[in-house]
Amino acid sequence: MTGLPFDCDLVLKGGITSGVVYPTAIVELARDHRFHNIGGASAGAIAAAAAAAAEYGRQTGGGGFDELNAIPGELAQEDATSHQTLLQRLFVAQPETREYFDLFWQQKKLDGGLFTRAKAVLPTLLRHSPIVPKFKVANLFAFGLPLAAIVWAVLARSPGTIAFAVLAVLVGVVTYLVARVVEGVIHAVGHAQQAVAANMHGLVNGRSVGDQMGLTDWLHERIERLAGGDRQSPLTYGDLKEHGIGLVTLTTNLSQSASETFPFSDETWAFRPDDIRKLFPKPVADHLERLGQVATEKSSRRTELNAAELLKLPRAEDIPVLVGARISLSFPVLISAVPLWRLTFFQRENNWIAEYRQVWLSDGGICSNMPVHLFDHPLPSRPTYGINLGSAATGDGGMAAAHRNVWRPIQAGVGDGSPIVGITSTGGLLGAVLTTMQTWSDNLATKALGVRDRICTIQLAKGEGGMNLDMDSGTITGLIPKGRAAGENLGWMVRGDIPEHVDLPPHIGPAEATTQWTRHRWTRLRSTALGAGKYIEAVKGGWTKPAVPQHGPMQNDLTYTQLAGSADTLSYLPYVSKWSAAAGADLTAGIGALTAVDLGVAEKFDPPPYRRLTLSTRGEPETELNKRTQRDELPTS
Repeated sequence: MTGLPFDCDLVLKGGITSGVVYPTAIVELARDHRFHNIGGASAGAIAAAAAAAAEYGRQTGGGGFDELNAIPGELAQEDATSHQTLLQRLFVAQPETREYFDLFWQQKKLDGGLFTRAKAVLPTLLRHSPIVPKFKVANLFAFGLPLAAIVWAVLARSPGTIAFAVLAVLVGVVTYLVARVVEGVIHAVGHAQQAVAANMHGLVNGRSVGDQMGLTDWLHERIERLAGGDRQSPLTYGDLKEHGIGLVTLTTNLSQSASETFPFSDETWAFRPDDIRKLFPKPVADHLERLGQVATEKSSRRTELNAAELLKLPRAEDIPVLVGARISLSFPVLISAVPLWRLTFFQRENNWIAEYRQVWLSDGGICSNMPVHLFDHPLPSRPTYGINLGSAATGDGGMAAAHRNVWRPIQAGVGDGSPIVGITSTGGLLGAVLTTMQTWSDNLATKALGVRDRICTIQLAKGEGGMNLDMDSGTITGLIPKGRAAGENLGWMVRGDIPEHVDLPPHIGPAEATTQWTRHRWTRLRSTALGAGKYIEAVKGGWTKPAVPQHGPMQNDLTYTQLAGSADTLSYLPYVSKWSAAAGADLTAGIGALTAVDLGVAEKFDPPPYRRLTLSTRGEPETELNKRTQRDELPTS
């Protein structure tokens, strides 16, 4: 598509219902930006898929960004009977898990203490307990003791025995109730575990129930509407690729403890049609089943499945866009995980065995909720914007307040630290451990020099986004200005104009405010030169140095230069089937030329950037600056 002055990539953070804030941010950028690559995790994956479909629709004359702009208002619509917004109604539980979903939701909404919460769950627990408790000791106190006391009181006819009988009856009643509650807890927990596991480890699987639209079905309809609405088959990654649009989402491979990007880059994946039909609407399931080839690899241990019951996942170009969103948005226990099968290779009795094994895929945000590394390039020709989510909102609404709740570090030397959260209890410390395990990588990446100034953070108030599925209509529509402000803030980077309602902080001058893209590119050049220089110096140091001599028949003391030149003659080396002497000569000449370059210029930046760009884009403090403790000692230009 031509006619738009700017190009960009976009990465969106996950956050369950926080994704409501994204459509207006995307629409604001789309005014004068063409989206090339869009990515995200969890709720960010939903918005990324919608943005990719809208860009496709814009280029093909379909629905486009006007449809996307209407989504927050649609989600805010309240049902006349239940007074629930569409957003809340989309999280519809299956009949087998509805009771537990309602119980979970009821507990979340209660603000009272332990007694209030216990009183709320008591009816459910009693429903799950037998009329007569199974505990023999409980039955003795609940029935035997009161009955014996009553008989004794009738026979004795004395005030003391009557009082004792009354007390015994009270003890029996309390014992009976406690026993039923305990058994109710045991039975409810066991039954809930079975029901949730049968629902693919989720209270909600995303499908519609009766007349109530489910999240996945709704998202499928919206993606198709954004893409044009009159298509004969689901929008696929191949459709996007034909128009220069890339979509990447993250999912977490729980079975192999790894983060995966989707669409997958290998062809080792398969699916069971029955599983897919439980999670995806019919057009998508039919499409996958029609294009999926029978998984023919033989397995010596497949006991649950025959080979014909598994179909290979189609090539990336043929996979519907909805799959990329759904495979990332699974939220542990709340939204069902996605079961696929993966071809694995292992040794048994000196033989290599190939076998498909089940793999569970869940929320992409478990490993990386803000995958800012997607689409990154050492020397970018277009910005890769990122939208982060925070929790320190101020103001009552409107665009002026919205801009105050959107922050992006513009000045050099700002934004390289994370807020310090106080820890006052052991529980708080354990919570911080879990948070650190999940977010440390994202925190480092988003604070890196040449990265942080292209990420804006939207501050959300308590009750906005996150697990607040029951946000009322006013709260949802109140997020619209924040999203638009985020889009304006990011677009400002290349537009050069200062958005309306924005008052520049005292430390940011007009020159800094209107030359951000040039400043960003200079910063990337500076940090990349330093990182590349250090990396090449490390390669240079090891290229001609022999290994530490090892005793034995093998040639363990070859230099890397010698390895490159003779690899095709060494039969014991792996990965040499396509290697040749000519390839070794080319590699030797290339690395020789590279290491001959004087990269001292990289060290002439004084001081070097506080966080330099590495190959993984994660920041690393420079030794010279570790001694600096005052903000005014950091580089400002």
